[in-house]
Amino acid sequence: MLAVHRRTGSRARPPRALGLAVAVAVAVAVALTSCSPFGSVALKATTATNLANQKKAALSLLSYRPDVEEIRFTQPGSVGGGGSWAANAVVTIDGVDYDEILGPERAGGNPLPRLMPGTVPTRSTVVYSDGTSEALR
Repeated sequence: MLAVHRRTGSRARPPRALGLAVAVAVAVAVALTSCSPFGSVALKATTATNLANQKKAALSLLSYRPDVEEIRFTQPGSVGGGGSWAANAVVTIDGVDYDEILGPERAGGNPLPRLMPGTVPTRSTVVYSDGTSEALR
């Protein structure tokens, strides 16, 4: 785009600084919206962190609910608005599934059945969001 000088009527080019600023803005926009060579590393770190948090959450629940037969995480988990990590899971007790939100420090969701006194802890299966599983306790 050429500007016309008012006094002389000659056409002048826009300042080079403007062109440089536009080029930098475009470069930053492309960098922020395109794939990064470090993206897969960050994804692996996030996946590993989520799986570790899922195990912590499962162990936390099992520490006070010895009647849990299975915990199946239905999503990887994330840090919510309260700043704590949590993940959705299906918790099976006496053959009944309960939708829960589990975190390393607390759990919530559907009310779980009353824990019967004298319940002996049994091995519980934990199915992680990536499909792997293990027996805990």
